Amino acid sequence: MDKVEVSLDNGMTWNSAQLKSSEHEQYTWTLWEYSWNITAPGHYSLLARAFDSYGNVQPKAAPWNAKGYGNNSIHQIKLMVPQILH
Repeated sequence: MDKVEVSLDNGMTWNSAQLKSSEHEQYTWTLWEYSWNITAPGHYSLLARAFDSYGNVQPKAAPWNAKGYGNNSIHQIKLMVPQILH
């Protein structure tokens, strides 16, 4: 993985996440983080997509197949923030 981006508006805009390691080995996990200043309680949907060193990006949706092989689509995380603590 060469780059990770996060969207907070259903893919309209994308922001860069920070990769946690500069050394990447083939077939291994790459840790990353994204800082987000939540200003209001509510329901949120975050999208995360990765790019490889050739510029290939994860697709919005993976093609359907019976066993789910090859599901490398953009990952969605839904969360609810009940209150903001100051």
